[in-house]
Amino acid sequence: MTRDGWRLASKNALGEWGLLWKDIVAGFLIAGLIGAAVPRAWWTTLFGVGAEGTLTWVVASAVVGVIVAVVTFVCSVGNVPFAVILWSNGIAFGGVMSVIFADLIVPTITDADRRYYGLRMAAVLFVSIFLTAVVSGVAIHSLWAALDLIPPADEVGGTAPGGYTTYLNAAFTLLFLGQVYVGQVSEASEEADVAEPHA
Repeated sequence: MTRDGWRLASKNALGEWGLLWKDIVAGFLIAGLIGAAVPRAWWTTLFGVGAEGTLTWVVASAVVGVIVAVVTFVCSVGNVPFAVILWSNGIAFGGVMSVIFADLIVPTITDADRRYYGLRMAAVLFVSIFLTAVVSGVAIHSLWAALDLIPPADEVGGTAPGGYTTYLNAAFTLLFLGQVYVGQVSEASEEADVAEPHA
């Protein structure tokens, strides 16, 4: 890839970040407000169908998770912190996955589908994605549970010093800074060189 190609790729990636940062901040704020304002007893009632650990509980969590995600439609990226709030309040891990997948059937996207494809096709897409989100959430939960990969819901998040995620965070921070340099700084310095009159 040429230098201009790298610069263009970096500018496009930075442009995507420019679009996403508001959704990310809104997602964390909304998730935090919901987590603080809604009592745990309410969540327990909502996700209390079936005994914890049973298939009934996982399927019910996935179905209710998709419904909650559609009704709240936090935002495209903000649904991840919202799903974590739900998980810490009793939803099954598969329900967390279903909440994330349900991002594709929030009202704004379903309305766009209706305008582009018509009401019937929008309904088919909605039901198909709803069922796929539920089935995928249950399948992921079952697989991860069988492999003993589901961490405890009350485990504090973050990165343990010296863990592999620390090194990945450091590596991708450097990659991001390199991207900023290539996409912004190097272009600005080249534009300044072009603007200067040559003797």
